[in-house]
Amino acid sequence: ESELFGHVKGAFTNAYVDKPGRFEIANGGTIFLDEIGEMSLATQVKLLGVLEGGRFERVGSNDTISVDVRIVAATNRNLEEAVREGRFREDLYYRIRVIPIVLPPLRQRSDDIPLLVNHFREKFNREMRKQIAGLSPQSLMALEEYPFPGNIRELQNVMEHAFVCCEECIIQFEHLPADLQRHYIAHQEWSDAETLQTVERQAICRALDKSGWHFKEASQQLGIGRSTLWRKVRQFGIKPEA
Repeated sequence: ESELFGHVKGAFTNAYVDKPGRFEIANGGTIFLDEIGEMSLATQVKLLGVLEGGRFERVGSNDTISVDVRIVAATNRNLEEAVREGRFREDLYYRIRVIPIVLPPLRQRSDDIPLLVNHFREKFNREMRKQIAGLSPQSLMALEEYPFPGNIRELQNVMEHAFVCCEECIIQFEHLPADLQRHYIAHQEWSDAETLQTVERQAICRALDKSGWHFKEASQQLGIGRSTLWRKVRQFGIKPEA
C-alpha cells in the first residue's frame, strides 16, 4: 500500500520521512500494476478510489491527493473466480476490465519458445559474461514440449539454471533442470527404429521450416554453425517442401 500511495513521516516503523507513492510519481502518465490479483482487499478499496475519482491519501495522512493516471494491470489469476470467492472486489473488477487482453499460456504458443530462448540467451550472456551460442537440438525440443505452468517466468528460470550449469558454448540436454529432463524422457514414445539421428533430423527440419529456410537463423536456433547445418541437410537429404 505504501509503495503505491506513499506515506508520511511517522506513519509506521522506519517511516522517517515523507515519501511519494507510485501513483504520485506516475501522475500524468501510465502505471503498470503487475499481479493485481494478489492485492489485498484494503488496497483494492484505495485503488478503486483512484479509478473513480482520481483521489487518494498517503498512508498515515488525511490529506487528499489528486492524480490523473492511466492504469494497465496484469494477473495470472482467474479474477472472475476470485470475485466469486470474495478475494477480489467485483466493482474493481469491472472498473479495470475496460479493454481485456488475454495472452495464451506459453504451452499454447510453443512457436514463441525459440525467440524467447534467444532473448534470454542474450540477456544471461551479458549478465554472466558468457558466450553461449545456442542450445542443442535435443535441448530445444525438450523446451518446446514442456508445458511451462509458470509461463515465461519459468522459462527464464530454466534458462538461468542452464546457464549456471553450462561451461561450454552450447547448452546440452543435461544442463536443463532435472524435472524438465524427466518430463521430456517420459513423454517420448520411441520405436525401435527411432534413433538420435531421427531426433536430430526432426529438429533441423523444424528449425528450417520456422526460419523459412534461412540458414543463418536456423543455425542460431539449433546452436550450430551454418557449415555444420549445410552438411547435416545434405547428410539427411532434407529438401524444402514444394
